[in-house]
Amino acid sequence: MNLHSDPHSGQENQSDDLGAGNNGSSDSSKKNTPSDSNSSSNDQPQEPKTVADLDLLFSDIQTNSNWIKVIGIGNKAATIVDQLYKNPEKGVSYAVIGTDERMLNALQVPTKYNINPDGKEIYTEKNAQKLAQEKKGAIRVLLEENNSQIAIIVSAMGNKPESGIAPVVAEIASEMGFLTIGVSSIPFKFEGQNKRDRAKEAIEQFGKVSDAQVVFNCEHLVKNDTNHELDFFNAFEIVEELLGSIVRGLSEPVLRPGVIELDFDDMFCILRNSKNAVVLTGEGEGENRVLEAIDAVKKSVLLEGHDLTTSKNVIFNLDINKNDEEHPFILEEANHLTTFISTLPVDIDVIWGITYDPTLGSKVRLTFIATGFDYDLAADCS
Repeated sequence: MNLHSDPHSGQENQSDDLGAGNNGSSDSSKKNTPSDSNSSSNDQPQEPKTVADLDLLFSDIQTNSNWIKVIGIGNKAATIVDQLYKNPEKGVSYAVIGTDERMLNALQVPTKYNINPDGKEIYTEKNAQKLAQEKKGAIRVLLEENNSQIAIIVSAMGNKPESGIAPVVAEIASEMGFLTIGVSSIPFKFEGQNKRDRAKEAIEQFGKVSDAQVVFNCEHLVKNDTNHELDFFNAFEIVEELLGSIVRGLSEPVLRPGVIELDFDDMFCILRNSKNAVVLTGEGEGENRVLEAIDAVKKSVLLEGHDLTTSKNVIFNLDINKNDEEHPFILEEANHLTTFISTLPVDIDVIWGITYDPTLGSKVRLTFIATGFDYDLAADCS
C-alpha cells in the first residue's frame, strides 16, 4: 500500500518504514509533513473528512509553525478537541483518534483518524490496545504533522477504547521525543466501580510512558455539590469544559506575547518527567480582580485530591488586556501576585509571567500549573 510520498526523495514510504521512522535510517526526531506530500497538484484545499486505515488527511489550515499538538482519544475527548478547534489558539494543531465512524464524520476538526475502519466490536481495552499497536505507523504519521514538540493527549479513561488506545499513543509520542502530557478523567461513581478500576489501570499505564498527567476525578463535582443542585446531563458538560480549560491552560500562556513571557523551555523544565500535574484557571473583574482570580484558583474543583504543598515546580501566568485604558494594570496588582507566591513552600521552584489577551476586556485570568506533587491514584479511584 502506498502510504506517503517523500517530496524530497521521490520515493514512497511503506508501513514498516513509517513505524521505524521515515526510511528506517533517518533520525526519528525529524518529523515528516504529510500535508505537503498529500496536497493536490493544483493546491486546492480538500474538504475535511474521516480518514480510514492509513489514508490520513491533513488540512492546509494547520501549518508547520504549530508547536503543540492536542489529540483527543475517543468520543468524549473528540468532542472536547472539536470545541477547542472551533476557537483555535495560534500555534496549536488539533487531531482526534476514534473508533466510531459516524461520530468522526460529525466533527469539524479536519485531522481525524478512524483506528477501527472495519467496525470491529471492541469488547475489552486489550482489544483496543491491540488495534492501536497495529496502527503505530499511522499514529506516528499523525503525530509528525506540523513538526510539533508537545503532545497533549486528552482521554476519558474507563471507556474501553480510550483506556486501550491512549497509553499506546502516549508511548509513541514519548518515543518520538515529544513532551507528552495526559489530560484524563476518572468516571463518576454511578458509572460503576469496574469502569473506575479500568480508568485507574489505564492512567497507571499512561503514566509509565508519559512525562506528566493531569487527572480529574469526576466524583469531585458531586462532593462539591453541597446544595444537591447539579443536573445529571449538565455534569458531563462541566467535565468537558474542565478538561478543555486544562488544555488551554497548558497551551495558551506560552503562546502569547507579554511583558514577562513564558516560553517552551519553561514548560519543558517543569513538566518533563514530572508525572503528576494540576492546571488551574481563575478569572477576576473589578477593583480586586487579581485577588478574585487567585481566590478562584484556590477554590477550583480541579484542586481536589491534590496536595500542592509537595509540589516541586510551579508556573503561574496572569493574562491582562494591555489595551484597556479605563482599567490599566497597576503595580499594586502585581504585588498581589508576589504575596500569592510567598504563601507557597520556599523549596518550590516558581516561574511566572504576565501576558496579553485583548479579548479579556477589563478582566484578568490567572493560570496556575503545579507539578511533581504526591498523588494517590488508588484512593482517588476507590
